[in-house]
Amino acid sequence: GMTLAQRIKKHRYKNGLDDFIELQSKVFNYRFLNLEDAFLCYKEEISKSNLDHTLKDLALKSLNQIPYEQTLCHFDFHFENIMYDGSYHIIDWVNAKLGNKVMDIARTYIILVQYAKILSDRYLNKITQKLNINVQDVYNAIPLMAALRLHEMDSKAFNNDLQQMIYDYSKKAE
Repeated sequence: GMTLAQRIKKHRYKNGLDDFIELQSKVFNYRFLNLEDAFLCYKEEISKSNLDHTLKDLALKSLNQIPYEQTLCHFDFHFENIMYDGSYHIIDWVNAKLGNKVMDIARTYIILVQYAKILSDRYLNKITQKLNINVQDVYNAIPLMAALRLHEMDSKAFNNDLQQMIYDYSKKAE
């Protein structure tokens, strides 16, 4: 097979973003599985991180604004983690946890900003419309997910962008 990214780039597949959103939406149909609780896990991860106190506080404030929900979230959902061989297969489930779908959407949005910026806003608009989610709820989750990404990233080039996202979206959440 090939990744959805390859299908879009090499084969000029035009419905890739729609397929991507449809697949992520289907993931959210699964609830109450035997997986880690993202709320507890991410609270601990942020608290123990080496991020400065201001970033930690903004991330924890973001976490506290997200309604508690136990929906399957992939937490690494991007075009390279979708394989296609006539049908789609989502791979790389090592980060999967139970949480609020806005957390997973925020995480995907951040990944797209980094690697496929041209699609990031279209993705966010389309998925929030499809799932009838207020985009503000995703904005509220972005500081948390950006702080987690910042904590795990080695890319100095994107670190400033992530920090700026934490500050900018924290202001949007007020």
